[in-house]
Amino acid sequence: MKARFILLTAAAIWGSSIPLSLAQSVPPLINYQGRLSNASGAPIAGTVPMHFGLLDGDTSGATLLWGETQEAVAVNEGIYHVLLGSVKPIPGSALAGSTVFLEVRVSGETLKPRQRLTSVAYALAAENSGQAANAQTLNGLYSFDFAPVVHNHDDLYYFKAQVDAIIANLQSQIAALQTQVNTLFTRISGLETRVTANETDILSLDSRVTATEAALADHETRISELENKLELIYFKVNVAPEDSTWKVTLVKPGVYVSALTYPGVTATRINDQINVEVAANNSNPASLTLTLQSASSSTLPRLWLVLHSINPNARLSTKPDVKNGETAKFSEGEPIFVFGPLAPGQSTSLTLDFTRSDQTQGYTFTFDVLEIETRLVYSSYFGDLMVAEVFTAQPDGNNPFQVTNSGLHAIFPAFAPGGERIAYAGLTTNYNIYTVHPDGSHFTQVSDNADSRHPSFSPDGKKLVYDCVGRSPDPSMDICLNDVEGGNETVLVSGLESIASVLPQYAGTGWYLKQVFLPSWSPDGTKIVFMARHPVKNTRWYFILQPMDPVTKTPVGPLVILNRPWDQLYFNDSTHWMNLNSSVNWGPDSRHAVFDGGHYTVALPPGLCFYPNCAGVQSNRRFYADYVGSYIVDFTALAADPQYGETIGPYLGDYATTVINGQIAPPSPDVHYLLGSLSDTGRTITFESYYGGGLQDVVALPLDGSYLPTSTFPEILIGNGDYNLYPSWTPPLLPGFYH
Repeated sequence: MKARFILLTAAAIWGSSIPLSLAQSVPPLINYQGRLSNASGAPIAGTVPMHFGLLDGDTSGATLLWGETQEAVAVNEGIYHVLLGSVKPIPGSALAGSTVFLEVRVSGETLKPRQRLTSVAYALAAENSGQAANAQTLNGLYSFDFAPVVHNHDDLYYFKAQVDAIIANLQSQIAALQTQVNTLFTRISGLETRVTANETDILSLDSRVTATEAALADHETRISELENKLELIYFKVNVAPEDSTWKVTLVKPGVYVSALTYPGVTATRINDQINVEVAANNSNPASLTLTLQSASSSTLPRLWLVLHSINPNARLSTKPDVKNGETAKFSEGEPIFVFGPLAPGQSTSLTLDFTRSDQTQGYTFTFDVLEIETRLVYSSYFGDLMVAEVFTAQPDGNNPFQVTNSGLHAIFPAFAPGGERIAYAGLTTNYNIYTVHPDGSHFTQVSDNADSRHPSFSPDGKKLVYDCVGRSPDPSMDICLNDVEGGNETVLVSGLESIASVLPQYAGTGWYLKQVFLPSWSPDGTKIVFMARHPVKNTRWYFILQPMDPVTKTPVGPLVILNRPWDQLYFNDSTHWMNLNSSVNWGPDSRHAVFDGGHYTVALPPGLCFYPNCAGVQSNRRFYADYVGSYIVDFTALAADPQYGETIGPYLGDYATTVINGQIAPPSPDVHYLLGSLSDTGRTITFESYYGGGLQDVVALPLDGSYLPTSTFPEILIGNGDYNLYPSWTPPLLPGFYH
């Protein structure tokens, strides 16, 4: 939208002074100062291009006498200052007329009215007038035409009044200096008194420092005692030399304390539900294997092993899955290893390698085992935020936590399956993909200053798939794959090239606007589903499936079309139409998924116009919407359709179950339920609700074992009177992807 500028006040226009010197000509410059504000009255700040012109009138037909453009004029709180003629000198002929007006344009917008130049500015014209000669001569005679007068003294003359004034001024300055000297003497005297007092204070401080040192020694003793007590709740590993070998021992927690505080994370300490064994690998004291076995009576779905301390002689060299915020023992954050799920009695192993500064000395370290619960992640403007930031909350909406404070407009957040990272798109010049630990630490940029959105994690949390613009040779929208730390981006699906494999009849034309986007990686890692525009019908959308190898995270087969824009090949014999409004969001079984869409019934025979343009004339409707809301689709049933994998594609409406109709759902027909997201248990679905008035809540419906809603009245989870957007859940952590 084009900015509007208003010139609130303009400074007077001054002409440059004309020195009476033969060595100087008149400078062709004019000082000009003004103040700019926008249409709402707020002062402008920054740099703007400005054009200045001198015209012989203030009408539209006036003649331009001179003009120049200054490309970057600095504006500070609305005030700017320029030298007219600094780009293109002002000729004297421009000021020869009796009436000259100044015109100003800002960013192409002409400010009104024009300003008439005053007489001072006409000093520039003197250079070209008949009086210019007398500015340097006397009646046409130069100084060398006159006989010099010889004096035996200098050429300075003073009247008595001038001398008296100079003397009076000097006497005044001397008196002022004498006053300052007296003041300094007084201050020095005061300082001497304070120095004496300070010497007394220093003696007192010496005594207090001695007492403080004794108190610090006592505190250090108490801290050591507290650390020893704190270590009682952790597992502790000792590696010590014994004769010619090394002995590795494990000290189990002496006290079991389940409660802990972890910002942005809902966790429980379960050291009493885990059996641990530790051994050196091939008698190498710097390489240890920890075996963890569940002693719980139920499956532990998501676990973190967190290192809390390590002996200064050793340093962990094994790369952790992530680190949390800075701690007293780990300045870069405590190392975290994600593992699970663990069924009752099931075991898993973890190898930890260390480097030691002294090979003859042993070392110790402590660790915790935490059960990490599922959380909701969403974007919100809650509070006084000017842009959206990432928040998380418990599944019931309680204990919200602001994760980011980046000022980047953080949207499309997504959890890693292990809960150790959150990915999102943040806006700078373009949108880029970022990751952050749930406590707000370890903020990392993944993509590199080229438009990227809609991140989705691989099942091991090590890769991200997302939209990316302009990565392929053609400036298209592609699907990119990258490491969570960034720096390894590749194009997974090209918006320019992918069409040939699924719709060969359109090969060479590319997708309409070459758009493929909104990728979603299934929890089992076997498929990525994304959206693509129809090559001809730009308002019709396809779901495309890319089969993936869950271990190598690479494509293992051709792209598959999952739907067709109509239920028949042509409009005239079509009876139904499904419009896709979002990509899929997977359930924990990687079989069911939710998406937003609309279902339309086509009039037979076809009517004369499209709904809603003739909504009041039933007989003339071409089609009408009978459902707009969320669907749950069964991909296993869809894959059995004869058209699955064909260029036509199945009719998605045969396999999609309605969840909640955004047109008629309570509490108001104005409510729209968007961006459905399935929980990691598949028993809850959340939505972003829009009430028409602007505020958006996060709401939820319960589901049964068949992914069908058991209620038609959504429960508000996040309703803080602000915009709450893009809700999603921590995906399920499946066996075999983490430790």
